[in-house]
Parts: sequence; structure tokens; C-alpha cells
Amino acid sequence: MPIQIVYTDVAGKRNHEVSAEEISIQTKPGITAIERIKLAGRDAVAVRFQLITDYAPSVGILNVQGIMIISGERIDNILVGEGKNIDLLKPAEERVFQAMLQDPLILSINLARDLKLPPPISSPKILLGEDSPRITE
Repeated sequence: MPIQIVYTDVAGKRNHEVSAEEISIQTKPGITAIERIKLAGRDAVAVRFQLITDYAPSVGILNVQGIMIISGERIDNILVGEGKNIDLLKPAEERVFQAMLQDPLILSINLARDLKLPPPISSPKILLGEDSPRITE
């Protein structure tokens, strides 16, 4: 199921200086619309999405919006319902959210860096103990 992403809006705002105090970061992916489309004469699905990162206290906000085009697969394997009452089948929905947390999240990370905001995801923590591997000469 190939997914192509087209960004429609990328915005970020830094409200004030980021201090050393505790900052809570919440990144929320969401689907805003789903529709059947024709792409080069073939059936496809357009999924509008947004990825919003809020900071508390309110030091800034990141907002990435776009459209994911799903093609190369039977529509019956992607969608259920008709007209305005369509929804993604669970495997397609999982794939859309995985895609949202890949390229759009990287875009958000870069935007946060440019605005000197904390990244929208936590960095992995590495704990080293006495038995940790070491390179010695």
C-alpha cells in the first residue's frame, strides 16, 4: 500500500523563551477527512491529516497538515462505507498513523529545532552499568 504525502500547511510558533523548568510535550496525530479520489484514472484514497505538538507551559506550538494519497490497492481493502460515511479499515488506518509518525514527525522535529523548541518526542535514554560493553585498545 504505497502512501504519498503532500504537505498543505507547516507552521510553528515560539511564544517565549524556553526555561529550564519542566515542559510537558503532547504530540497528537489526527485524521481530519477521508475521501475517494481518481489518480491517473485509477481509484485511490486521500486522507487529510494533522500532527499538532503542544507545549505546557505554552512556549510554542507546531502544526503539520497534509494529504496522504493511498494507491496501488483495491479500495475495498482500504475503505468501508459510502459517501460521507466512509472510514479506513483497521490495517489501512494503522498504516496511515505509522506514516504520520514517520516523515511528518521528522518535519516537526526539524521545525522544533529551527524554533529552538524541545523536540516533539522524547529522546531515548541510555543507562550504562558496570556490565555495559566498552571498546578498549
